[in-house]
Amino acid sequence: MGRPPCCDKVGIKKGPWTPEEDIILVSYIQEHGPGNWRSVPTNTGLMRCSKSCRLRWTNYLRPGIKRGNFTPHEEGMIIHLQALLGNKWASIASYLPQRTDNDIKNYWNTHLKKKLKKFHSALEPNNDINMSHDHSTTTSSSHRFLSNKTPPPPPPPPPPTTSTSHGGGSS
Repeated sequence: MGRPPCCDKVGIKKGPWTPEEDIILVSYIQEHGPGNWRSVPTNTGLMRCSKSCRLRWTNYLRPGIKRGNFTPHEEGMIIHLQALLGNKWASIASYLPQRTDNDIKNYWNTHLKKKLKKFHSALEPNNDINMSHDHSTTTSSSHRFLSNKTPPPPPPPPPPTTSTSHGGGSS
């Protein structure tokens, strides 16, 4: 049995968020903290579903998110990590502080994948490269092409995960 829907979708507002809605959501989260997203629309009066509230906070409003252009170093890191990890955007985002997995995924799909495809087709004009297997076609020369610098060093190990024990431990 799956999870019930986040809302009944009746009377739910869709489309772009207004600055007023952003202020309401940020104020609520500053007071109550992020979490229990199902209660946010009811407690704030926002006519948005809980998933929309959660994604708005996570991808746009959360403090510390870096927005805007990616640096050449970030581009190189994304290319390198995508070659190693494939399309595991959350894992890739763990190596790029302040960038969201959604932002990285969108940047890959709208910019970097096309740059790599163009670069590879220039190297091998008679070879049609299937970019659905992106991670297998990336080379270190791609890094230099995209950033005009040497490739970035290997990524650091992923940040440690914290786990909490919920069972009755032994003493």
